[in-house]
Amino acid sequence: MTNTIHDFTPAQQKNVDRFCRDFYTKDKTHLLVNAVLHRGKKWWSYGVVAIVAHLYTGHGLWTFTTPWLTKIPTASTPVFLVELTVWSMGLGIAWYAWLSHLYGSQVNERIRKLAGDIDQAHRQPHTNVWLMKDTKSTRVLGVVILNCDGGAEEGQIKVAAMGSRIELALVQRAIQFARQQGIKVVTQEHWNTGPTPLL
Repeated sequence: MTNTIHDFTPAQQKNVDRFCRDFYTKDKTHLLVNAVLHRGKKWWSYGVVAIVAHLYTGHGLWTFTTPWLTKIPTASTPVFLVELTVWSMGLGIAWYAWLSHLYGSQVNERIRKLAGDIDQAHRQPHTNVWLMKDTKSTRVLGVVILNCDGGAEEGQIKVAAMGSRIELALVQRAIQFARQQGIKVVTQEHWNTGPTPLL
């Protein structure tokens, strides 16, 4: 196994920030495309209604009818399809760009919060922070924090990892440390894999 678990030191903060960015953006494209499809339906349909209304009021000869769109002029069908395509592509690209910007802002906020949690846990007694690193590349693969209020017999583990095996190894290390500190009850919390891309 080329992965090892180390205690966190402040010198490793840049590697942890890089891990956090990778962790929170690994599903970015999937989340944003789903958000565009889900949230963009309403605006897309408004545009379609506007395009149909424009075509309907602008022409007098009606020769083509469908069950869901009535009285579309034959001469305007190609125009309708072009307008619909341009509207759909423009809306999709603009919506994706806007959501991507919002997602990036949320990721930066989560990275700042995680860095604050790590710094706070690193300074307190009976708490600790561990990193799992790839020994070949020194890339951080996971982070776990054990928080415990002074003198309490209860602790909380927060974990973020790039895979379930990495997460399991980090949680086991934190539980082992908790037992050595006399902590009897340990609860676990996962950091979310990414912000909800719409707000």
